[in-house]
Amino acid sequence: MYYTCLEPKHQRKIRGMKTSNSTSTTQGLIAYILATLFLLYEMAIQSSPSIMAAPIMQELHLNAAIFGTAMGVYFYSYTLMQIPAGLLFDRVSIRLLLMLAIGLCILGNLLFATTHEALWLGVARIIIGMGSAFSFIAVLVIADHWFPSRRFALLVGIAQLVAAIGAMCGELPLSFLLNHTGWRHACTILAGIGVLLALGVFIVIRDQRSKIPISSQARVSTSLLTIIRNPQTLWVGFYAFTSWAPIALFAELWGVPYLMDRFHVSNVIASTCTAMIWLALALASPYLGWYSNRIGKRCSLLQWNSIIGLVCSTLILLITPQSVIINAILLLGIGIAGAGQILTFAVVKDINDPQHLATAIGFNNMAVVVGGAIFQPLVGLLLQWHATHHGSGITSIYSLEDYTFALTAIPFCYIGGWLVSRYKIQETDCM
Repeated sequence: MYYTCLEPKHQRKIRGMKTSNSTSTTQGLIAYILATLFLLYEMAIQSSPSIMAAPIMQELHLNAAIFGTAMGVYFYSYTLMQIPAGLLFDRVSIRLLLMLAIGLCILGNLLFATTHEALWLGVARIIIGMGSAFSFIAVLVIADHWFPSRRFALLVGIAQLVAAIGAMCGELPLSFLLNHTGWRHACTILAGIGVLLALGVFIVIRDQRSKIPISSQARVSTSLLTIIRNPQTLWVGFYAFTSWAPIALFAELWGVPYLMDRFHVSNVIASTCTAMIWLALALASPYLGWYSNRIGKRCSLLQWNSIIGLVCSTLILLITPQSVIINAILLLGIGIAGAGQILTFAVVKDINDPQHLATAIGFNNMAVVVGGAIFQPLVGLLLQWHATHHGSGITSIYSLEDYTFALTAIPFCYIGGWLVSRYKIQETDCM
């Protein structure tokens, strides 16, 4: 799912990663499980607004533009914290950073559960985004510190799978909780789960690592300047942006209210449908990476992913099949298309010098997340604009036509991705 700033192997040697007096394998496994549980927890929180959209907008009398903006600011803080999080993990205790990150998520959820104003909803999401930025890198650091290098790729793959499962947990299981307790109590319960995670981290995780010298911090700005001068890195980042933006705006926020309005179904059924996106993403991502290496091609697969996304999103929004089951099947295609962002990281590795790879991966990850930062509020603005010009005013109730108009941004994302992968991104032949 999300990647973050990893330092190249020649820098890792500075840290003295695996020593003979390292913590036992059992303790390392428990630490890895705790970190992946935090990743699952973070992804559940990240995608939870999609099932809370209707009750929050109705209770707080918010329109789609305001709600979308309040939820979308999560991605700004998440994005801005990517490289700082990587630097901190080089210098500060894993246990301390994990507890701090989980603590921010707890604080954000409690604020979210108790607020009555859109401004504080946004502040809560900013705080959650800051804490969430540490989740994926924590898994990688623990895998790197406690396990043999040959298992690193497998552990990262498991983390991607867990991230998708977490997103599904933020929709389907949480929808049952929401129906029984309400959105405020649901957020409070999420905060309580965070307390248990933080307690587990405090008890279990111990790390004693050598830190990278502070002078190496200057290399980050140098690497960033180097990669942004490479047009291929920028085009790959643009493709990553177009492949993940539909996931962020449909699966994480607007998909559930759209499906509820279109098929007149409960949030449980609607969230089950959007969970198909995460299911396909979880299964397609590792397979796509394996198949790309097998055939020695990247660009052709990127093009096909965009085509699949374009066809499925067009059928959903413009052809409008009447069966909710058919829509659920088509949403699998959206998930498969989203898996294309996994390949963008492989291309980044192919085209960048190893000494700049860490910053290149961080830059590409920011391009992925910016899709949500831009399109979640944009769709809210489009919803409100269309509703206002059709007599709906500022109410929080939108018609199917309003949703269809706003969500047509999705096919345009895939068109942009196909054009870039077809005419701008050069084939690397997995070299």
